[in-house]
Amino acid sequence: MGRIAVVTGGNKGVGLEICRQLADHKLTVVLTARDQQRGADAVAKLHSSGLTDVVFHQLDVTDPASIASFASFIDAQFGKLDILVNNAGISSTIVDEQSFWSIDLPSENVQDENARKILSDVDGLTEEVVDEVVKEYLKEVKDEELLKKKGWSSNVSGYIVSKAALNAYTRILAKKYPSLCANAVSPGFVATDMTFFKGTSTAEEGARGPVRLALMPEGGPTGDKTHDASSEHRVAVVTGGNKGIGLEICRQLASNGITVVLAARDEGRGLEATTKLKDTGLTNVNNAAENGIIVKYDEFRAFKDGAGYEHVYDENAHLLASMIDEPYHLGEECIKTNYYGTKEVTEALLPLLQLSNSPRIINVSSNYGELHWIRNEMVKAEFLDIDNLTEERIDAIIQRFLRDFKDNKLADNGWL
Repeated sequence: MGRIAVVTGGNKGVGLEICRQLADHKLTVVLTARDQQRGADAVAKLHSSGLTDVVFHQLDVTDPASIASFASFIDAQFGKLDILVNNAGISSTIVDEQSFWSIDLPSENVQDENARKILSDVDGLTEEVVDEVVKEYLKEVKDEELLKKKGWSSNVSGYIVSKAALNAYTRILAKKYPSLCANAVSPGFVATDMTFFKGTSTAEEGARGPVRLALMPEGGPTGDKTHDASSEHRVAVVTGGNKGIGLEICRQLASNGITVVLAARDEGRGLEATTKLKDTGLTNVNNAAENGIIVKYDEFRAFKDGAGYEHVYDENAHLLASMIDEPYHLGEECIKTNYYGTKEVTEALLPLLQLSNSPRIINVSSNYGELHWIRNEMVKAEFLDIDNLTEERIDAIIQRFLRDFKDNKLADNGWL
């Protein structure tokens, strides 16, 4: 029997694309969704594209009976599980979409005039130049007062805690079960319904990180904190890539999510080969003859197009706060789904994963799971103390958060 993969929340967006890419690699994929019809429709869509080794089973990660039924199905149908991608998740906010996208946000999100000038100078742009600008930005983004001033974390606290807890649980899994690889990965700021399709990455790009970890060879990383799939792309150079074996090498590398620099002696033929690959949907292929340099395209794009909600002018922060509401019941539901739902599905499927020769657990997290979004130093220290971190301690942190949330004391106790 070949390898079996389960993808929760697989009926749309990044989850659907993860199913597609895993099926492209000849795995049998079990696509799950809470809604029976939407899940069946998603599988039919994949079947119509030639990916017939995808099956559907209903799964509500917040319903113990649904989880038990699903685990029984996997056991009876396959007798084992090789890959579990915990992708199902929800937001904790209500957003006034029309008002949000109608405010005068800058089209160029780099506020520093010097950085904007440098990044606009295509002729003088090099890897080193981009690295310097990125480093300057990273210094600023670590400034808690600056983040607080921009006013974003105060409106997504439930989501932040759910993903921080998920990251911590991932480390516990890796420590507790050394025979399996467990990692958390952020797909980046992806254009899905959760971002009103305004993200800077496609679902295809967002799925590459989870898929790469799922297909990692034996001895790969485990227990890693969140990877950003949008900024960890590998780059490959293929010389003589305009035809024959070289062109096919480019095609196969690009199909695996690697940015490929196709090099050819003849500029015209190299450009033609690059265009041919891009016409088939492989947009991460660049021709070396175009500019003679390799740029870290994702980091550059983070400046050019905006890496997410963080890059908002300070004067707009008060407008954003009025457009985003996080009621207690949604914060609680978010944690129940994103953390506890993932945990319960994982624990139900662990016995089947342990029957695999190369078990993998990939928890789809978020950049908002990074601890710099939480100002409570004691909570940070608890999450970082991996030697003493337990599921019980995570539960205690979540209960403190929910109590403070209900009592309207999130700001007073450093959650915001």
